[in-house]
Amino acid sequence: MEPGAIGIILSILSATATAGWTVWTWNEQQSAEKERQRDQVEALYVNPFLIACEVLQKRLYGIINENELEFFKQECPEVYDLGSPEAIELLYVIVIYFGWAKAVYRYGPYISDRQAIELNQKISNTFSNFRDFSSQAFYFSSSEQRSLGLAFVRSVRRVDSIHPEFKTVSLYKFAEELSNDINRCSPLYQNICKTINAIDCANHINELEGRERLVAVQNYLVDLLNYIESKEGFSVSSQVRQKASLGGSISQSNTDLEFVHDIDGRVRLRIPQLCQDKSYAEYLLSRLQSLTGVQAIKINSAAASITINYSLAIPKTEFKQKIIEMIGQAG
Repeated sequence: MEPGAIGIILSILSATATAGWTVWTWNEQQSAEKERQRDQVEALYVNPFLIACEVLQKRLYGIINENELEFFKQECPEVYDLGSPEAIELLYVIVIYFGWAKAVYRYGPYISDRQAIELNQKISNTFSNFRDFSSQAFYFSSSEQRSLGLAFVRSVRRVDSIHPEFKTVSLYKFAEELSNDINRCSPLYQNICKTINAIDCANHINELEGRERLVAVQNYLVDLLNYIESKEGFSVSSQVRQKASLGGSISQSNTDLEFVHDIDGRVRLRIPQLCQDKSYAEYLLSRLQSLTGVQAIKINSAAASITINYSLAIPKTEFKQKIIEMIGQAG
């Protein structure tokens, strides 16, 4: 082969190698840029949204299944003009969720994720549902959710031409603006007042108007958090989340408590530990006998069951809740 031909071949090979290197480098740069943009979107929207979801579901679980209302009323029995700190703070975490939900589903990576969208829609629909939840407490229409979210999770600047940065208004600022700036004649303000009053008028979860709506919201939030965290590869909580239930779920993981029969004045429940631990049965008997209104208790250790007769003056749901709490403490 002539030297000239060899030179041409070498030139072609060199050009091909250079082109290949250029393409590879460009692909690497593009991948790095996409990863950078993904990290940016996660920091701007996903992380704050997950935190807002976690704070709300945890607060709702505490109210529904961990006696948070009773504890607060004992600690802070004062009467306030707009509402108690507990009521204002619960409303605040609901509103902040509204704000970050709007942000993440407009600018975040889940704008086309069908399952994430469906779960978010279920939460939004639960807040705006009058068909299945007739109570007006904790009711906010879709437009009210959007208005509240935009009012208290505010755009502060643009990181680039596409992505705005949002900032959450502080709890203090939220309470201040709620008192001063909102139109008190508007339906939105009336819904806010009904929500605050529902919290402040209840001394126990069974007295809380709109509690069924909150249970549904908390359950959907747990599903949404678990789904997005599985996609993101990390969790904002170190604990396994539990779904709230008006029937109570306190310490059921330890006792497997099950109500098998209940009528006004009498309940029968099954606790497997009764047939496994005689000392537990004796201890539980002494604790339950201390409950107000208890008239008679019969434990059948072989059947792992316990029957309790109580005063008809005590509402059934209230008495069942007291049993759940007592057994949870005993467990």
